[in-house]
Amino acid sequence: MKTRLERLGDFVRIQTGKLDANASDPHGMYPFFTCAVEPLRISHYSYDCECVLVAGNGDLNVKYYFGKFDAYQRTYIIQSLDRDHLDVRYLYYFMRSYVGRLRELSIGGVIKYIKLGYLTEAKIPIPSISEQRRITAILDKGEDLIANRAASLALLSQVEKLTFLDLFGDPQVNPMGWPLLPMRKLFSEAPVFGTMTPATEELKGWLCLRVANIQNWRLDLADRKYVELEGGALARHTLRDGDIVMARAIATEEQLGKCVTVYPNGEQWAFDSHLVRLRFDRSIVDPEYVRQLLATPGGRSRFLGVSRRSAVQFNVNTKEISRLEIPVPPLALQSRFLQALNNLKRVRSVQESSKSQLDTLLACLQSRAFAGDLQP
Repeated sequence: MKTRLERLGDFVRIQTGKLDANASDPHGMYPFFTCAVEPLRISHYSYDCECVLVAGNGDLNVKYYFGKFDAYQRTYIIQSLDRDHLDVRYLYYFMRSYVGRLRELSIGGVIKYIKLGYLTEAKIPIPSISEQRRITAILDKGEDLIANRAASLALLSQVEKLTFLDLFGDPQVNPMGWPLLPMRKLFSEAPVFGTMTPATEELKGWLCLRVANIQNWRLDLADRKYVELEGGALARHTLRDGDIVMARAIATEEQLGKCVTVYPNGEQWAFDSHLVRLRFDRSIVDPEYVRQLLATPGGRSRFLGVSRRSAVQFNVNTKEISRLEIPVPPLALQSRFLQALNNLKRVRSVQESSKSQLDTLLACLQSRAFAGDLQP
């Protein structure tokens, strides 16, 4: 017998954060939840509770947290009115399964958003608290396995950075005395800013990369948008194998300058107005070496030293990028580093495949749980 569906708003308290996104402090001791997938940091807190956080616009992701934190003004904070009647972890998994419906309901132009009523009027099965905790225990095991795979992937990223530092030293200090060259001497073409906004999610035209496709210094194509290109826009906005695309105008310092090396492999790829395309002379420098350098703390420090902040966002322009000086070791040593990276990529591929399978399994278990089909 299936559990009767109840109105979520009768079992929870929902409020929103009060802060602007640029209230973050990268050195703060508390999480600062915005609509981004990864939380920022902040030096103070306004909330101390067990809750589920739902991004109110943009990505529409769902998070669970128990402790002190603060939140952006478009982030919904959902607390159980009675944790002996509605378990918060159970609520978290329900919202994870419901977020697809929220994306369907979202409204707005360039940035989609959801209304409070979309949450309060959601229909949730509320079995006994013991049954909720049984379901949660099963789903927690799945999430733990996924977290272990994610930790392995994070460790591989650290190995990449340590390999870089072992071969080349800290880019900020440049202890090995490599020649310091301004980026303008490394380009085969001048940097190009994107000037357009992707128009559609239909599989039509050119795949248009956005800041959302740069996650943890890696290319993430889970969320794809497309644009039609013609005439002069073709030369200006297209991407080739080995190009770097970099976030160049963004609301947070944490995201500014993050970049990925792209390999369209003959496919039609473009980039939008929040990115800049960097194309390198590969007889001097390998673009993947540059990307790895910029991802290190020392490389990041060099980059932020040439960027600037306006009243509303962080920016970097082509002149600032062009004058950024970086250490340039011999190509032979760069090639040795790239071979080590390729070995690590093979290990990463196995771990990513395993994590993807576990993600699919957990999604299936969630669907069955809230359809009343996760049997003891």
